[in-house]
Amino acid sequence: MKIKHLVPVMPVRNGKVNGQDGVKLAGFYSDNGADAILVFDLSDSDEEHEKNILLLKEMACSLSVSKCWSK
Repeated sequence: MKIKHLVPVMPVRNGKVNGQDGVKLAGFYSDNGADAILVFDLSDSDEEHEKNILLLKEMACSLSVSKCWSK
């Protein structure tokens, strides 16, 4: 029997996921059975990359990931 996994993809640009709150969206996916979340950083600059990294950290903390970082 093949095992199927639910892995939503979240493209992050300028601290948002398709213009939406990434933390809430990740929580929605987690609460609805996602096995993993694949995040793509689509930043064009170092400043935008830093925003995206901050969002990823917030997402990890909100999903009860074992290690969370602070500023």
